[in-house]
Amino acid sequence: MEEAIQAQLKKQGLPPQQVTVLILDKCTAPKITGLNGFAELAKLSINNAGVSSLENFPNLPKLTKVI
Repeated sequence: MEEAIQAQLKKQGLPPQQVTVLILDKCTAPKITGLNGFAELAKLSINNAGVSSLENFPNLPKLTKVI
């Protein structure tokens, strides 16, 4: 999961604190990890990621949509 996040950061050319949309589709991981510091994240896409737990999911106050 964290490798996919880093790839998205590189693709967007933004630091985590400025990212508003994060697409992690088909990134196979049972848990969502590595989202600390994404204070502006409003949309998270995890289609076909195989996530089975939201344990330790960080507080993301601006997150309004999870797909």
